[in-house]
Amino acid sequence: MEELKVLQKEQKIKELFWDFVNLDYSKCKEFEYKINAFPLMYNIFQDCDREQLVSFFQMIPIFERSVPIEEADYILYANPYARVEDFTDSVLEELEEIDEVRKKDSEIIICGKATNIRDILKDKYQNITYVDSHYAEYLGQRFNLPMKEKYVVYDDRDCTLNIWPVDGCLNKCGFCRRTYMNIPFETQPIDKIKDELDWYKENHPEQMEVLRLRAENLTECGFDLGEEHTLDKYIDLVDSYDEVKEIKITIGMCIGEINDKILSSLCRTKK
Repeated sequence: MEELKVLQKEQKIKELFWDFVNLDYSKCKEFEYKINAFPLMYNIFQDCDREQLVSFFQMIPIFERSVPIEEADYILYANPYARVEDFTDSVLEELEEIDEVRKKDSEIIICGKATNIRDILKDKYQNITYVDSHYAEYLGQRFNLPMKEKYVVYDDRDCTLNIWPVDGCLNKCGFCRRTYMNIPFETQPIDKIKDELDWYKENHPEQMEVLRLRAENLTECGFDLGEEHTLDKYIDLVDSYDEVKEIKITIGMCIGEINDKILSSLCRTKK
């Protein structure tokens, strides 16, 4: 918690990641809510790229308006709970410290993986809200800010345009962190991905040169949309843009699930 207080006082967090976020929130209306987001910001660097780019970096309007935790009506918390190891003890310790310093009737909003803690906490603390997924969108709607998850995101750190066409996983492989993480299975509709790619084509075509399809389970795309193995459609889509010179797939290809359609799409593209 001392580390959180240092971050809160000096706001060093901005120096570390503000430069590779190309978002303009200058049109945001005057903010009326008292929110402390530093317990959430502190954990950004322990979490995976997916959480950083898809959700956390979209939440800058709240980060920039954070007030001291003792003054906040809302306290945002996250932790890479059950990512690589069991973070239960650290989550319990941090929430206890937050509860000790928060003012009466303030609300703790736990976002993402840390919501796994609800079954352990039970009714230990009052006024806690759990938001398992789409928490950027949830917070945007609740606090009247232009925020929601983005599934096509350019990362200045490696000059790559990243696409997450699917999240969660239907398999339960013992070696994979997805086995013990509470992440709903969800495929992003291909029309939604196309709309975001079209935006980049119109506004930042230079950022499309190197594109990466990302997920632990790319070959499961489409099951929740009533289809099976629609990864071929996503490969064909990104291949159709002349601006894309190179397509990377570094994770998520289950060999046993690569059907003829997926194989044909992989063979057609020269990128």
